[in-house]
Amino acid sequence: MTDEQKWKFQCYVRALRRDCRTPLPVRVRRRKIRPAEIEEIGYKVDGFTDLSKDGKFIWLILDQTCSYSTLIDCLIHEWAHAIVHPVYKHGKMWGLAFADAYMAFDREATRLRKEKGGC
Repeated sequence: MTDEQKWKFQCYVRALRRDCRTPLPVRVRRRKIRPAEIEEIGYKVDGFTDLSKDGKFIWLILDQTCSYSTLIDCLIHEWAHAIVHPVYKHGKMWGLAFADAYMAFDREATRLRKEKGGC
């Protein structure tokens, strides 16, 4: 990731924290997803949501090897899971949470474009 992409990513995380409430605090971590985690999930993923061992916060684990656009998509997708925690299925509640997370991202992306003088 470029420095600008890293900065934007942090802006998006702050916007999601501000605009999309979750039942527990959320911590975001970019790292390589371990083979054991893929085996436990049952298929290759670009990210997943997990409850901390002490149950005090929600981890969003995002694969550091994926492209920037996939990283952003994954952040929004996993944030929706954090919103509806402890329900991790892709049902109606998750769909509404995803829409909220996407709108928060879009507002922040628009703000950043305007700041730079873009359209």
